Amino acid sequence: ASDSTTTPKPSSSDDLASSAQFAAEGESAFKNRDYKTAARSWRHALLDDANNGVLMLMMGQALFANAQFDESAGITQLALQSLPVEKWDVVVRNFRDLYSKVDDYTDQLRALEKASKDKPDDPAARFLLGYHYGF
Repeated sequence: ASDSTTTPKPSSSDDLASSAQFAAEGESAFKNRDYKTAARSWRHALLDDANNGVLMLMMGQALFANAQFDESAGITQLALQSLPVEKWDVVVRNFRDLYSKVDDYTDQLRALEKASKDKPDDPAARFLLGYHYGF
């Protein structure tokens, strides 16, 4: 007999519906410049849809917006591994749709540039700079 606490639960339509609800809440929070709530909502969405690479990129963007560059780099790298190359830019390419104030994205990029200059050997900051400017 298998122990239900160690056996992974298969995704169900209820899980995906819950994930979609949390994803929508995260997007709404992000557009309202509440990046911490967006990250929390997308984290919940990923619990029910753990292999959703686009959702991982959204989570990475919320962490980036909160200047959590190490965490953002980690989940962004994971997302890139799970998505086809032609979808790697889906969040960054559509930043105008995601941000209600485009200057916020510019300010966040400047904060990342400063973090990278302050710690020139930090691979996470360098990866994120390359990712954002590459796309």
